[in-house]
Amino acid sequence: MSNRDKCYQTENNSENIRTTGLQLLPKKPEVHLSFESLTYTVNTYRKLKKVKKKILHGIDGSFRSGQLTAIMGPSGCGKSTLLNVLAGYSISGSSGQVYLNESLRDEKQMANISCYIQQDDYVRDLLTVRESMTVAAHLKLPTTVSAISKASQVEDLLDAIGLSVHGDTITKRLSGGQKKRLSIALELITNPSILFLDEPTTGLDSQSCRNLVSLMMNLAHNESRTMVCTLHQPSALLFEKFDQVYVLSSGRCIYQGPPKLVIPYFAENSVICPPYHNPADFLIEVAIGEYGTGVLVELFDITKLTNINDRNKCLTISNEDNEAQLDNGEYQKNNNTDNKRLPYKTELLNKPPFYIQTYHLYWRNVIMYKRNKTNAMLRITVHFAVALLVSYIYRGVGNDAARVLDNMKFVYGTNLFLAYTGLMAVIVSCEHTIYNYKEHRII
Repeated sequence: MSNRDKCYQTENNSENIRTTGLQLLPKKPEVHLSFESLTYTVNTYRKLKKVKKKILHGIDGSFRSGQLTAIMGPSGCGKSTLLNVLAGYSISGSSGQVYLNESLRDEKQMANISCYIQQDDYVRDLLTVRESMTVAAHLKLPTTVSAISKASQVEDLLDAIGLSVHGDTITKRLSGGQKKRLSIALELITNPSILFLDEPTTGLDSQSCRNLVSLMMNLAHNESRTMVCTLHQPSALLFEKFDQVYVLSSGRCIYQGPPKLVIPYFAENSVICPPYHNPADFLIEVAIGEYGTGVLVELFDITKLTNINDRNKCLTISNEDNEAQLDNGEYQKNNNTDNKRLPYKTELLNKPPFYIQTYHLYWRNVIMYKRNKTNAMLRITVHFAVALLVSYIYRGVGNDAARVLDNMKFVYGTNLFLAYTGLMAVIVSCEHTIYNYKEHRII
């Protein structure tokens, strides 16, 4: 079999997801995510006056573990904002309650059991796929996990995610779908219970979209993860793959439930989907108000009451699951009758010591510097050119006492050049700020 055939087979073999690479970490409990009266407000300016604008208007909802949920809606309806608030990226300006199982969300605990895969693929372009995974494993996993075990976990994850054939490929040469798979694999190293994905199918062709959604579906079903992603306008085939959809319109929820019940649900509320019409397109048309604003107002009220009942049911089910896990010694639960007001607690993953993280970051930068040959040669050329220019200008000056000021200029100029050369590294590193922020948030 040729390498090309192997690549094609690997790219389309996302139905079989193995979990051997996740067995090195302790099993985390299943987490049901729910929220109540969630509001998000930002400050805007109109005619030099500060005005508060609501993006989310007291919405309710629940996302179960073992299910793949899509947050849908037109542009500007608050999909990414809701994802940011739930993931803990946008805390300032938000209000309401977010529950993990039956307990209030704790920010540190949320960061420990969840991960957030943003729309843009922030991967290091000059590292190979295997190197990116290896560095992430050394930065995230505790020192109690040996280097051999980390390498084994990296290989198992690459195999499970469908990138084992591309392990030695530079990441900048990967396709869009492969980069998205790598982003997911980098987050799976810590074995999170909740995965948030912001428009993961944007910019991908139909085949890559199907493969990616199949991968997310298997991660949810086979490993009982809570998978939540935002989508803009999927195809009918892609729409049916999701377990739940949560539809937003102007910061309010108009539907939450299975995709197959979308058309009957809206038909009960006098909104009829045209024959042979894509249900996903129909949802967007309703959300933007093509069927009238009165219909939206009615849907707001009905859905809010339905979501409150679903959230209470979700909390009851999660309470039963936790009691079963308590019998197996896998989960600790506070027996206080008012435990809904207590923060969610689980065992935190120990971080590697600072010096170990510094060591691996140093060698990562060395590898990237060696592979960026153009940048390295430009720096060497500039230093040689400046050295030749300065030596030509100040030739024969050192032995002439009458030109002591020129000697001072030479010493001052060379020291200034060396100082500013070092400071330029800070300016150049600004392009990596978004990478550093993402790594600092998840490490």
